[in-house]
Formats: sequence, C-alpha cells, structure tokens
Amino acid sequence: MNQSKRILNGPKFSGSHQTFIDEAKPLILAAKKDDVITKIIIGRIRSVTTSKRSIKCKEIRAGVEITVRGASAIQTLLFYTKAQDTISHSYTKLYEQCYLKKSS
Repeated sequence: MNQSKRILNGPKFSGSHQTFIDEAKPLILAAKKDDVITKIIIGRIRSVTTSKRSIKCKEIRAGVEITVRGASAIQTLLFYTKAQDTISHSYTKLYEQCYLKKSS
C-alpha cells in the first residue's frame, strides 16, 4: 500500500482518506491529469485472500465507480465525470496494460 500525499493533493481530491493500493496508482495518476474528470474519491481498502488482479468499472450517475483488485486487497475509486463510456474503456485498458499483460 502506498501513502503519498504529493499524489493525492489538489482540487480534484476529496476526503481525508489518503491511502491507496499499488494497483490503483496508475489510475489515480491518470485521473489527476485527465480534464474530463472533475473529482476523485479514494475508497477504503479491504484485505482479501491472494488472487488475480482485476478491474471492474460501473457507470454511475455522477461518473464511474472503479473497483480495483490487487494481489491481496480491493479498493474502490470514484471518478466524477460526464464521459462515463470513455473513462470506463480507457481506464480498463490502462489497468490491463499495467497489470494484466498477456503472454504470447
């Protein structure tokens, strides 16, 4: 787990929860730079048994709810945006490039 206040500062971030799992870092960094995302909420971390990494995007009225499953933890991120389709697709692709590299 990573605690970096430099990453989680700025007008897009809400709340006092400042901890995120390593697998969420590339998504948070990309969202911070993305003009179509207006607010980022970092959810709580839940420990789970060791399993495969995965990502699940759910479009909600305010934006996109992204559930990131790391090697031993799950965390939910909320990205407020009006471009739900684009965000769901591009952030799933980003996560897959970082963590789910397919062997040929």
